[in-house]
Amino acid sequence: MTIVPKLARNVNFETIFVDGLEGPKTEKHVMISSQTDLTNFFDNNLPNAPIDIREGFIFAIGLGQRPTGGYSVKVRSIIQEIAGIMSGAVTLFYEEDLSQGPKQQMVTAPCVIVKTSDLKFATSITFQKVDSASNEGNPDFSKVESHFIVISLTGTTTGCKIVPEGSFYLAIYSKVFGPATQAECDEWVASNCQ
Repeated sequence: MTIVPKLARNVNFETIFVDGLEGPKTEKHVMISSQTDLTNFFDNNLPNAPIDIREGFIFAIGLGQRPTGGYSVKVRSIIQEIAGIMSGAVTLFYEEDLSQGPKQQMVTAPCVIVKTSDLKFATSITFQKVDSASNEGNPDFSKVESHFIVISLTGTTTGCKIVPEGSFYLAIYSKVFGPATQAECDEWVASNCQ
């Protein structure tokens, strides 16, 4: 069972590439931040489909070679701790699945790449495989407190940033709003910051 930190949030993401054949030959879990990282993930054999890695955090998971068809991998959730000594820690939960029914007798290499623009920073990144039948990686956030503050350059409403309450920030910044939810902070920044 996943233990959800008292102050954590579910990070929005989108799947930008999924393939059952063209992944890396060995198991890999990586963050992609350059074209070189992407090329290395695919063992110098990029797929024909274009993969946009220009913005956001990009995470890639390859299961390595499997003996038959029918295997797949998907990201279940991305969770970021937002307070305490682990503030900023990101955990990416993923699952491997094997479909029912006949399988093609060929070597496959399933992989998935996801992208999120919802992360502003990450102090550490962990990839955790979960069982497809379990509820692990799908925490209930309905009771999780999520407190953020807005900081800006001292004496102005420029350079606004939303950070978890309790975060350290440079002395040139000061708190201008919060604590509040991420959505309330986003709304305040849109209305008040230059």
